Amino acid sequence: MIRPDYATFVLRMLNLIWYFVLMPSGVYSQGAKNSLDWTGIYRGMIPCADCEGIETTVILNPDKTFLIKSIYVGRSVSPRIDKGKFTWSPDGNEIILKDSTGHVYSKFTVKKNALIQLSQNGRPIVSPLASNYMLTKGYYAIQEKYWKLIRLYGKAVFTDSTFHKEPHLMLSGGESRFSGNGGCNNIGGQYKLINPDSIAFSKAISTMMACPDLQQESSFLGALNKTRTYKVNGDKLVFMDREKNVIAEFKSMNTH
Repeated sequence: MIRPDYATFVLRMLNLIWYFVLMPSGVYSQGAKNSLDWTGIYRGMIPCADCEGIETTVILNPDKTFLIKSIYVGRSVSPRIDKGKFTWSPDGNEIILKDSTGHVYSKFTVKKNALIQLSQNGRPIVSPLASNYMLTKGYYAIQEKYWKLIRLYGKAVFTDSTFHKEPHLMLSGGESRFSGNGGCNNIGGQYKLINPDSIAFSKAISTMMACPDLQQESSFLGALNKTRTYKVNGDKLVFMDREKNVIAEFKSMNTH
């Protein structure tokens, strides 16, 4: 029979081992380190004080090495590339990126398919632009590709000899601008990737060429204005409205 005082001693020792050894090491933590697939490529546009934005790419490798590429949009400077190793916070939810000298380069909170940049003291950034300090996986899956419009509101898109070009869409990765053609007129504007599956189009413009039938083109522009979420499956891209209704479908033509 185990004496009560001995049982209490063992329980206290186990608690000490948990608190000072296992929990800091992350062995039994259910944090991002052990519960998420955090390796991969993250991208986003970080706010910049003296440029249009910093197009940032972070690569996290399984061996805890990283690479950061920073492109200062609107400035005539070469891209900055930093490499090093990162460590995890005791709770397994944050990473600290350090260069070869041990200097802390940056800190991020790790979320599902996303990294949220922290201030140098490791706290959340408090700013009207706070939501822009997020890098995500998956953005590159829809950027810098030629997306041919194949269905609109469930109907197949048609083209004939009266069309100047096939309806299509392209999303630039650096300036968050879109371009394309509605079948007659060139179209363009801005877009914002809010999280890994949400997108919003704004400031859409088009040329004013006269064509026999502009109804399909008008519906295409209307669909862009209504788009709130998207989904990529291989070479297929789907846009959905606020109610998750599919309103436009595209196919990548593998030209970019």
